[in-house]
Amino acid sequence: MSGRVIGRCVGEERGVTLIEMMVVLVILGIILAGMTTLFMSANKSQIDQTNRHEAQQNARLALDSLRREVRCANAITPAGSGSSKTITLGPYCPTYKATEPSVTWCAHKVDATDRYELLRYGTAPVTCGDAGGVVHADHLTTGTIFTAYVAPAGGNLGTLEITLPVDVSPNDARQRFTLRDDIALRNAGRG
Repeated sequence: MSGRVIGRCVGEERGVTLIEMMVVLVILGIILAGMTTLFMSANKSQIDQTNRHEAQQNARLALDSLRREVRCANAITPAGSGSSKTITLGPYCPTYKATEPSVTWCAHKVDATDRYELLRYGTAPVTCGDAGGVVHADHLTTGTIFTAYVAPAGGNLGTLEITLPVDVSPNDARQRFTLRDDIALRNAGRG
Protein backbone atom coordinates (compact mmCIF):
# COMPACT_ATOMS: atom_id res chain seq x y z
CA MET A 1 0.00 0.00 0.00
CA SER A 2 1.22 3.35 -0.80
CA GLY A 3 1.39 6.21 1.63
CA ARG A 4 -1.51 7.92 -0.11
CA VAL A 5 -3.90 5.05 0.43
CA ILE A 6 -2.99 4.81 4.11
CA GLY A 7 -3.35 8.55 4.55
CA ARG A 8 -6.79 8.47 2.92
CA CYS A 9 -7.94 5.59 5.20
CA VAL A 10 -6.76 7.43 8.27
CA GLY A 11 -8.32 10.65 7.08
CA GLU A 12 -11.71 8.96 6.67
CA GLU A 13 -11.82 7.75 10.28
CA ARG A 14 -13.92 9.96 12.43
CA GLY A 15 -13.66 10.48 16.18
CA VAL A 16 -16.39 10.37 18.77
CA THR A 17 -18.52 13.44 19.08
CA LEU A 18 -18.96 15.22 22.37
CA ILE A 19 -22.67 14.28 22.48
CA GLU A 20 -21.88 10.58 22.00
CA MET A 21 -19.31 10.75 24.79
CA MET A 22 -21.79 12.47 27.12
CA VAL A 23 -24.48 9.83 26.43
CA VAL A 24 -22.03 7.03 27.25
CA LEU A 25 -20.95 8.76 30.48
CA VAL A 26 -24.57 9.29 31.59
CA ILE A 27 -25.40 5.62 30.96
CA LEU A 28 -22.29 4.50 32.87
CA GLY A 29 -23.19 6.89 35.73
CA ILE A 30 -26.69 5.42 36.01
CA ILE A 31 -25.35 1.85 36.04
CA LEU A 32 -22.66 2.67 38.64
CA ALA A 33 -25.17 4.51 40.86
CA GLY A 34 -27.47 1.48 40.81
CA MET A 35 -24.62 -0.91 41.60
CA THR A 36 -23.36 1.33 44.42
CA THR A 37 -26.83 1.43 45.98
CA LEU A 38 -27.08 -2.35 45.71
CA PHE A 39 -23.69 -2.91 47.36
CA MET A 40 -24.39 -0.40 50.13
CA SER A 41 -27.73 -2.07 50.87
CA ALA A 42 -26.12 -5.52 50.96
CA ASN A 43 -23.34 -4.26 53.26
CA LYS A 44 -25.86 -2.66 55.65
CA SER A 45 -27.89 -5.86 55.72
CA GLN A 46 -24.79 -7.97 56.43
CA ILE A 47 -23.72 -5.67 59.30
CA ASP A 48 -27.24 -5.78 60.78
CA GLN A 49 -27.34 -9.58 60.54
CA THR A 50 -23.92 -9.88 62.19
CA ASN A 51 -24.95 -7.57 65.06
CA ARG A 52 -28.20 -9.48 65.65
CA HIS A 53 -26.39 -12.84 65.60
CA GLU A 54 -23.76 -11.60 68.05
CA ALA A 55 -26.36 -10.17 70.46
CA GLN A 56 -28.40 -13.40 70.33
CA GLN A 57 -25.31 -15.55 70.87
CA ASN A 58 -24.26 -13.44 73.88
CA ALA A 59 -27.76 -13.82 75.36
CA ARG A 60 -27.58 -17.62 74.90
CA LEU A 61 -24.19 -17.74 76.62
CA ALA A 62 -25.44 -15.48 79.44
CA LEU A 63 -28.49 -17.71 79.99
CA ASP A 64 -26.18 -20.73 80.04
CA SER A 65 -23.98 -19.13 82.74
CA LEU A 66 -27.05 -18.12 84.75
CA ARG A 67 -28.48 -21.61 84.41
CA ARG A 68 -25.28 -23.19 85.82
CA GLU A 69 -25.17 -20.85 88.81
CA VAL A 70 -28.90 -21.03 89.62
CA ARG A 71 -28.92 -24.85 89.51
CA CYS A 72 -25.98 -24.86 91.88
CA ALA A 73 -27.40 -22.19 94.23
CA ASN A 74 -28.30 -22.60 97.90
CA ALA A 75 -30.54 -19.54 97.89
CA ILE A 76 -31.66 -16.60 95.78
CA THR A 77 -32.70 -13.16 97.01
CA PRO A 78 -34.91 -11.20 96.70
CA ALA A 79 -38.09 -13.14 95.98
CA GLY A 80 -40.45 -12.21 93.15
CA SER A 81 -39.63 -10.53 89.87
CA GLY A 82 -37.18 -7.75 89.15
CA SER A 83 -33.96 -6.69 87.54
CA SER A 84 -31.53 -8.07 90.13
CA LYS A 85 -30.93 -11.37 91.96
CA THR A 86 -28.21 -12.37 94.38
CA ILE A 87 -27.31 -16.05 94.11
CA THR A 88 -25.69 -17.77 97.10
CA LEU A 89 -23.36 -20.52 95.90
CA GLY A 90 -22.15 -23.58 97.78
CA PRO A 91 -18.50 -24.69 97.83
CA TYR A 92 -19.35 -27.51 95.39
CA CYS A 93 -20.19 -24.99 92.63
CA PRO A 94 -17.57 -24.52 89.90
CA THR A 95 -17.82 -20.70 90.11
CA TYR A 96 -17.70 -20.60 93.94
CA LYS A 97 -14.91 -18.58 95.55
CA ALA A 98 -14.46 -18.43 99.33
CA THR A 99 -14.01 -14.66 99.05
CA GLU A 100 -17.20 -14.39 96.96
CA PRO A 101 -19.77 -16.89 98.26
CA SER A 102 -22.53 -15.12 96.35
CA VAL A 103 -22.85 -13.42 92.98
CA THR A 104 -25.27 -10.79 91.76
CA TRP A 105 -26.85 -10.73 88.32
CA CYS A 106 -28.69 -7.58 87.27
CA ALA A 107 -30.03 -5.74 84.23
CA HIS A 108 -28.70 -2.21 83.89
CA LYS A 109 -30.09 0.51 81.62
CA VAL A 110 -27.44 1.82 79.23
CA ASP A 111 -27.34 5.63 79.34
CA ALA A 112 -30.59 7.31 78.25
CA THR A 113 -31.49 4.59 75.75
CA ASP A 114 -34.09 1.83 76.00
CA ARG A 115 -31.28 -0.71 75.92
CA TYR A 116 -30.27 -2.86 78.88
CA GLU A 117 -27.25 -5.03 79.55
CA LEU A 118 -26.99 -8.07 81.83
CA LEU A 119 -24.17 -7.73 84.35
CA ARG A 120 -22.62 -10.24 86.76
CA TYR A 121 -20.86 -9.12 89.92
CA GLY A 122 -18.65 -11.34 92.08
CA THR A 123 -19.46 -9.18 95.06
CA ALA A 124 -22.68 -7.29 95.66
CA PRO A 125 -22.65 -3.87 93.94
CA VAL A 126 -24.02 -0.79 95.65
CA THR A 127 -26.21 -0.29 92.57
CA CYS A 128 -26.42 -2.19 89.33
CA GLY A 129 -24.11 -0.56 86.80
CA ASP A 130 -21.29 0.12 89.27
CA ALA A 131 -17.75 -0.65 88.16
CA GLY A 132 -16.66 -4.26 88.51
CA GLY A 133 -19.57 -5.89 86.73
CA VAL A 134 -18.96 -8.11 83.72
CA VAL A 135 -21.34 -7.63 80.79
CA HIS A 136 -22.76 -10.99 79.69
CA ALA A 137 -25.53 -9.81 77.35
CA ASP A 138 -26.42 -6.57 75.64
CA HIS A 139 -29.33 -5.12 73.66
CA LEU A 140 -31.98 -6.37 76.10
CA THR A 141 -35.29 -4.53 75.76
CA THR A 142 -36.31 -4.62 79.43
CA GLY A 143 -34.70 -4.52 82.83
CA THR A 144 -37.14 -7.00 84.34
CA ILE A 145 -35.40 -10.18 83.21
CA PHE A 146 -36.14 -12.20 86.33
CA THR A 147 -39.86 -12.60 85.72
CA ALA A 148 -40.60 -14.79 88.75
CA TYR A 149 -38.86 -16.50 91.64
CA VAL A 150 -40.66 -19.10 93.70
CA ALA A 151 -38.78 -20.10 96.85
CA PRO A 152 -38.63 -23.78 97.86
CA ALA A 153 -41.84 -24.73 99.67
CA GLY A 154 -44.13 -27.68 100.25
CA GLY A 155 -41.54 -30.25 99.23
CA ASN A 156 -40.85 -28.51 95.89
CA LEU A 157 -37.61 -27.06 94.63
CA GLY A 158 -37.42 -23.32 94.16
CA THR A 159 -37.57 -22.04 90.57
CA LEU A 160 -36.36 -18.91 88.87
CA GLU A 161 -37.99 -17.79 85.63
CA ILE A 162 -35.73 -15.80 83.32
CA THR A 163 -36.74 -13.91 80.17
CA LEU A 164 -34.10 -12.29 77.96
CA PRO A 165 -35.67 -10.26 75.11
CA VAL A 166 -32.90 -9.25 72.68
CA ASP A 167 -33.38 -6.66 69.95
CA VAL A 168 -30.56 -4.78 68.22
CA SER A 169 -33.02 -2.52 66.37
CA PRO A 170 -35.94 -1.84 68.75
CA ASN A 171 -37.85 0.09 66.06
CA ASP A 172 -38.47 -3.19 64.22
CA ALA A 173 -40.33 -5.59 66.55
CA ARG A 174 -40.10 -8.39 63.95
CA GLN A 175 -36.41 -8.80 64.79
CA ARG A 176 -36.97 -9.38 68.52
CA PHE A 177 -35.50 -12.60 69.87
CA THR A 178 -36.60 -13.87 73.29
CA LEU A 179 -34.99 -16.55 75.44
CA ARG A 180 -37.00 -17.97 78.37
CA ASP A 181 -36.21 -20.60 80.95
CA ASP A 182 -37.51 -21.85 84.29
CA ILE A 183 -34.53 -23.03 86.31
CA ALA A 184 -34.81 -25.19 89.42
CA LEU A 185 -32.51 -24.64 92.38
CA ARG A 186 -31.24 -28.18 92.81
CA ASN A 187 -29.28 -27.52 96.01
CA ALA A 188 -31.65 -25.25 97.91
CA GLY A 189 -33.63 -27.96 99.60
CA ARG A 190 -37.34 -28.53 99.28
CA GLY A 191 -38.71 -26.09 101.78
